[in-house]
Amino acid sequence: MKAFCKTSFRICVFILVFALVFVSVQNVFRHKGAAVNYLDDRYRDFKEEPEGTIDVVYLGSSPMYRGVAPLILWHEEGITGVNFAVPEQSAFNNYFELQMILETQTPKLLVLDFSALFSDRKADEVQFRYEYYRVFDALPSAALRFEMAKRIVAENEEQTWSNYYFPLLRLHTRWISLAEKDFDYPNSFEPYVKGAGLLTTAQPLSVGPTFDPEGAYQYKAYSEYSLSYYRMIMDLCDQHGVQIAAVSFPKDDSKIYADEYQSIRHFCAENYIEYFNFNDPALLQTLALDYETDFYDKGHLGATGAMKLSKQLAALLKEHYNLADHRGDERYAEWSENWQLFYEAYGEYIDVADQPNNA
Repeated sequence: MKAFCKTSFRICVFILVFALVFVSVQNVFRHKGAAVNYLDDRYRDFKEEPEGTIDVVYLGSSPMYRGVAPLILWHEEGITGVNFAVPEQSAFNNYFELQMILETQTPKLLVLDFSALFSDRKADEVQFRYEYYRVFDALPSAALRFEMAKRIVAENEEQTWSNYYFPLLRLHTRWISLAEKDFDYPNSFEPYVKGAGLLTTAQPLSVGPTFDPEGAYQYKAYSEYSLSYYRMIMDLCDQHGVQIAAVSFPKDDSKIYADEYQSIRHFCAENYIEYFNFNDPALLQTLALDYETDFYDKGHLGATGAMKLSKQLAALLKEHYNLADHRGDERYAEWSENWQLFYEAYGEYIDVADQPNNA
């Protein structure tokens, strides 16, 4: 009996040690930092926000990630917000990000770009599967990770539990590119940017936004898969008293996207959601964009363009929603400190954005 107990104890210790080593090795191999848009840092920073202090959250794809600077909205109107947009984002991932947000905050407003409304963007599609992995890997809640994996496996035949809970199986070849930071990962995404991924290089546009809201268009069918998750997001917001606003960002030769813009407008009207389309000439002119310097590429604003859009977005959100101005409130003193840090880092782009131009 003693021998059996001793053997069992050794087996248990071995299993425990093996599990600890395996988990540690997985964390070393897991992608972190810029390659995954600093999700680890952004989620960790968000957990540090005092409860009840975030009024707006921004969810969507790369134009949102690159185009909205929450500290500009703070400086202009005292609006507190965090940007959680991720390139190539899906409605599914937005749903789980929103659940993560609601675990610690109850924002008054969700600003969403509905970028997946016309695309499935499922976890078994090669183009999008790594966005699912990245969100799953970075989510701080074990319960949300479990629910996320459960849904993915149920919806996608090519996906398995091991794809998500044992990332070492898909990342073992990454040993070639391991660096020192993989072993002791520093927080390299500055908290004062509040999630924004601003781009500081510029590319001149060949045409500029050309969308005509009065022009002919064809209704574009929604993805039933994505629509189901946007409905779940809307239901979740309704349950928590969170309002929703929709936004589309300026693009080069944007008449190409007229069918999408007008279909989003129709969708928002049906669901009583305010839609701010910055390709619409009425809104576009308020930005006073310089097409030589304000864009990173044809579909993304550069830093100066993001400052201009964020300034106008602040005015729109203040006008359409009952958002408090927290400037001067001692509970939000850290936001004023963050503004100083943000200005030190991006002041040259902020100053250029504040100068009038004739674009």
